[in-house]
Amino acid sequence: MVPVSLGQTCQTRFQLLRWLYAKRFPHRSLDDFRRDLYARSPDAHVLPKYPFDWQITAPETVCEWLERDFQGVFELADLVSADGGVRNQRFPAVFPHHFHGADIAGGYNSARQKFEAHAERFRALRYQEPVFLMFAPTISAATKDRLSVALRRYTSGPVRLHFGPTGDVRAKDADFAWEGDDLHWASFLDHHTGVTEALPSETHQSAPAVAPSAIINL
Repeated sequence: MVPVSLGQTCQTRFQLLRWLYAKRFPHRSLDDFRRDLYARSPDAHVLPKYPFDWQITAPETVCEWLERDFQGVFELADLVSADGGVRNQRFPAVFPHHFHGADIAGGYNSARQKFEAHAERFRALRYQEPVFLMFAPTISAATKDRLSVALRRYTSGPVRLHFGPTGDVRAKDADFAWEGDDLHWASFLDHHTGVTEALPSETHQSAPAVAPSAIINL
């Protein structure tokens, strides 16, 4: 099965990659993972990229994008600078990593090309066995149902959609709270993704600590 993040924040994608990294390299540390993630090392980036990975997307927006098959949802006219990133004011979403600086127009073509590539890859999931994951503690039952219906076109079998984990899943280190609690997420992902065996490991190599303010260029 192919695990796919539906957001609603970067935490889901981060934890998917961290969880797989820990299975491949059980002797490496969390700092090792952060180093490899921020350096865009293939050791950390083992999953294909999809549209909802590294952004903040309201669950209703996820539904809207899926129902529109990603058509007309990432238009320059809808994007404004906000909160240190770029916000879509028509379909509520925030893009912390898609643009660099305040020049939205200057970075749009590059961001658009990546968006289209990620959307096309998402469409191709219908030929695979995706399992969709969303961290959305406040999602309504109606939106869950709407999301399940919208996902039907992207899978050839039954829709595998899971929400969680539940409870307080903030990282214990306040500086990295956005990453989520590793143990909560590992238990959740072990249970819902079908990937339970560790891949071949590698000898541990220490890495310098990564500053909380490090910028992920994804």
